[in-house]
Amino acid sequence: MSIVTSKPITLKGSATIITEFFGWCLCSDLSMCLTFNSSRRIRTQQVDFHTVKKYGINIMVSSDESVQSYLKQILTQVENWILAKTIARLVLVISSRETRTVLERWQFEIQQEESVSINDENVNITKASSQPKTKRNKTEKEIQAEIQTMLRQINASMAFLPLLEDACELSIDTDRQISTFNILAYTDKDAEVPSTWIDSDAKMIDPKSTQCVKLRGFSTSVHKLDGVVSFRLADED
Repeated sequence: MSIVTSKPITLKGSATIITEFFGWCLCSDLSMCLTFNSSRRIRTQQVDFHTVKKYGINIMVSSDESVQSYLKQILTQVENWILAKTIARLVLVISSRETRTVLERWQFEIQQEESVSINDENVNITKASSQPKTKRNKTEKEIQAEIQTMLRQINASMAFLPLLEDACELSIDTDRQISTFNILAYTDKDAEVPSTWIDSDAKMIDPKSTQCVKLRGFSTSVHKLDGVVSFRLADED
């Protein structure tokens, strides 16, 4: 009987998996913000979306070339930061078009799992103990199943997110900036940052009117990704 073993996922392979996840996550959140839905009242410019099946679920993807170019530029840089080990967090922020008030904040933590190689085995050393603990390599199928679960939760978030009483708008100008859909990257001080990225405040929601929901995470055996969505509670009448 032959035994088939899976090859360990490399740093580059893990960076590709996480970047791809961010791409689909951006598409999902962007479509939720910009597509009219019976439960969320949103005004937008004319934006076309088409459905793509990924990880066994349907995801809405923008057909606009300028939007695709904008997202590709962001994801390419995010992958470079992951490979350089200089990024710790990526945040998607949805704000009111008229008041610029932050309405939703999707935060994803990127943690590198500490590991060493002993006798050709993957070994994980926890901070609580100096004794190495053998860590089994995850298969691609297992990783995709975890990502599928996380994306399903993100898509199902429509059930608990409050109504967007304020209008959201997709507006890409000559500098390819989206006015109410912002992406924040938390990087090391010595990280190489292109001129297309600028310093920004954290764009937090007022703690007095915020509620948070923890999202399911996933692990590639090289990185662990956790998420949380914070949203602004509707004002009481």
